[in-house]
Amino acid sequence: MKKVLCTAVFFFFTLALVFACAEGVVMDLNFYETEYAKLGTAGDIGMSQEDLMAATERLLLYMKGDVPDLDVSATVGHAERQVFNLRERAHMVDVAALFQGWMLYEKLAFALTAAAVLLLLFAAKERRLSFFARCYRNAALLFGALLLAVGVWVLLDFNSFWISFHLLFFRNDLWLLDPATSIMINMFPDVFFFDLVMRIIMIFTAISAAAGAAICQPWRKKMIL
Repeated sequence: MKKVLCTAVFFFFTLALVFACAEGVVMDLNFYETEYAKLGTAGDIGMSQEDLMAATERLLLYMKGDVPDLDVSATVGHAERQVFNLRERAHMVDVAALFQGWMLYEKLAFALTAAAVLLLLFAAKERRLSFFARCYRNAALLFGALLLAVGVWVLLDFNSFWISFHLLFFRNDLWLLDPATSIMINMFPDVFFFDLVMRIIMIFTAISAAAGAAICQPWRKKMIL
């Protein structure tokens, strides 16, 4: 029972780590600047790079709950206008709620993991290091299989993955935006989100590998000795 509980703790901790990696990438303005330059986003929309980055920064602050609205204007083409229309703003209400929910889960999961590990330290009185290493390995294998499946799905059919993601997390069709009228969909085309998802997966994989090595290496040395 202790082993199952410990494995579950590490599994949900790993999920929280995914959210932490996603938060880091999503909130990285340098990532947006690089993607906009690569895709020629400002020119395609008809905005200056400065206005595009200002609109992006406002969007990210809104997602975190640091600003109350998406009231940001810019020159688009040759006319001054609000960057985000009513449908985009309505969709971002849902996005902000989802994002903030993920951040809350992330904080709670890290705190509960620390508490659970402390409790299990007392429950597993002997061979604690090997016990935690085995639990982490089991959780990593489970999550690794899930991540591999998602990664293959993303690589083979990103459009299907992205549609399924929206159908899972949103209960309306506000995420269906018209490229002819929506600046937001032109700011973030499918290729942008593909790069975003792949960056999250790569960062998470690197961190997980480092964490796994740190947790399991002392146990391996002890087994060799």
